[in-house]
Amino acid sequence: MDTQIIRDFITLTKYKNYSLAAEECYISQSTLSKRIKRLEHQLGVPLFERTTKSVELSEYGEVFKPYAEKMLSLENECLQELHSMLPKNQNTLIIGAIPSLAKYHLTDLITKFILHSKVDVHVITEPSEKLELSLKEGRCDAAFIRDVYDPTQIFNKQQITTDQLMAVVPNSHRYANKAQITIKELQNEHFVLLPEGSRPYNTVIDLCTENNFSPKIVFTDSKISNIIDFVSNGLGISLLMNKNITEGYKETVTVIPLSPAISQSVDLCMVKSQEKSLAQQKLLSFVKKSDCTNRQ
Repeated sequence: MDTQIIRDFITLTKYKNYSLAAEECYISQSTLSKRIKRLEHQLGVPLFERTTKSVELSEYGEVFKPYAEKMLSLENECLQELHSMLPKNQNTLIIGAIPSLAKYHLTDLITKFILHSKVDVHVITEPSEKLELSLKEGRCDAAFIRDVYDPTQIFNKQQITTDQLMAVVPNSHRYANKAQITIKELQNEHFVLLPEGSRPYNTVIDLCTENNFSPKIVFTDSKISNIIDFVSNGLGISLLMNKNITEGYKETVTVIPLSPAISQSVDLCMVKSQEKSLAQQKLLSFVKKSDCTNRQ
């Protein structure tokens, strides 16, 4: 059984939406649909119940899901064990980074590091929650992660920069002239957010819950340009990190600081228990000396 199709299955169970799941898997919606049908054909049972509004697991899918998760877990364990047996290339580095790395000048930082150190670098981009897992499972050697979730303190963290969560409203909105705004003032608004289950989405949900209301979410999208277009057209308001809102976007919407301010950091993370290779040591040393760590 193809483990890539298993990953596609798990992603679809997460989003319950073919369009969002396909974007997460970096494939077309039709390709994802064909892969799921192929998996169902192999198993001989329907895994999903499809309606016009959502995609829900069938009773067969509910049974299959934990086994699918075990298969992926076993694959990761196997690869990690095999890779640990290989001699370490001291001059090779796999670096993970959030998709918005350019907005935080990480492209500049990584380029300068490569030119300065002569290290052979491969960069992978994934959302923060996936980068944390990739780092734990040894699929990357270091990762630039925003709003790191590390309850068991397994990462060493070096702060690179910080960013601030902002309210984004149409220019015609009644709050457009406010110098700052509280989350509570937004409780009756319609929200346009990044995809359900993503770190930014969960940040907004948690923030609203702390202020005793549930946001009225009318649309989610993985592309910030689409979110801002919907906001500018009056579909709703959004909460986005300031550095992800470029000057071009700011001409079509009004960006308002929250009160109190909600800040998040972008950190370079490595696993504490892992013996650092020469390439990892070079990267950490370069970052500490770089002026990018002082950029706000």
